Amino acid sequence: MRRRNLGYVGLLLVLVAVALFITASRETQYETGVARLKGTVIAKERRPLRLGWIYGVTYRAIVQGKTLEREGDVQSRKTWDSIRIGDEVDVESIGVTPQETRLALERTAASGVYRWIAVVAAIAGAACLVLRLKGGSAWSAAKP
Repeated sequence: MRRRNLGYVGLLLVLVAVALFITASRETQYETGVARLKGTVIAKERRPLRLGWIYGVTYRAIVQGKTLEREGDVQSRKTWDSIRIGDEVDVESIGVTPQETRLALERTAASGVYRWIAVVAAIAGAACLVLRLKGGSAWSAAKP
């Protein structure tokens, strides 16, 4: 691998780590202030995506005395098939706006998972940048 490429790969990994740290901090904030509620499914919809389908449900939940209707993605056809209109679903909320409410099924990972992936990406990126700055002597000796 060329020295220049080490720098690009290192920079890219560091940027990915920063994005993951931001995501982890937002997820931590969400986890600490979340209220778990029950919502009622009022509609189901399946929309085509380039390589598959989006399995969505529309649900109604009462958050802080206000009735909200929101759409959520249940991630899989099996889950989507098992949900019926009128069923109760778990809802997580930190406020009354639609952006602050989501289905519990929409949660991808806990903040700790994002944090560990960010740490690994940051270490790998830093290692690439150090090799780039040191001249990559171990790498340059193997050049054809």
